[in-house]
Amino acid sequence: MNFERTYGYLRPRVTAHYTQYELDRVGSSSASRLIPMLHIDSRLFLDRELSLGGAEYVQGLDAKVYYVYIPFEDQKTLPNFDSGEIGFDNISNYYQRGRFYGDDRIGDTHRVTLGLETRAMEAATGYQRLGAQVAQMVFLNDRQVRLDGNASPLTQRYSNLLSEMT
Repeated sequence: MNFERTYGYLRPRVTAHYTQYELDRVGSSSASRLIPMLHIDSRLFLDRELSLGGAEYVQGLDAKVYYVYIPFEDQKTLPNFDSGEIGFDNISNYYQRGRFYGDDRIGDTHRVTLGLETRAMEAATGYQRLGAQVAQMVFLNDRQVRLDGNASPLTQRYSNLLSEMT
């Protein structure tokens, strides 16, 4: 159930990821896993009118909070046909649910992404003249699932602080 208002939203989701393998040619008959996932996306919109140099603008400031919880499940014995790590080198990836692309690895995570976005738009046309955003992920526990099953868990508590300007 979404909670939508003109000043923001709260979008909780509970999902599950089920994968089943039939691996007769590899030597193992079958394997499967079911992993529950919780993610909550929220955003607060704050707008104000602004005059600069005789021109009228609307300045927006958005606060974003994105929460994700995916519990650990050992996946060392499962094959990896198509999974890879998502690069956390742009802000949009900070708001992704998972740490991997593909279906063979589901990364455990317990994190909050905090972000701020601002923009200046022409009041008459809505054309955006300036935009900027900043975001950082806060990890609430170690991440144990790795592409290489023998690699050590990821223990960093904070991601890089990323910013973008348009």
